[in-house]
Amino acid sequence: MDAKTKSLNLLSRKEAAELLGIGETTLWRWTKEKHLKSYGISGKRFYKLSDIEAALVEM
Repeated sequence: MDAKTKSLNLLSRKEAAELLGIGETTLWRWTKEKHLKSYGISGKRFYKLSDIEAALVEM
């Protein structure tokens, strides 16, 4: 990941899935179901760390 995506706190699909402890397929499904928002840059998908944190719900 380059410096610009790091400064924006953007995570790759793999990094986001690892952070959440889920597989990339589940991450794709959660994105499709609008639980998480992804951002496209140069044909790649990224997730904002702040969006992931906001989506987490205390149980």
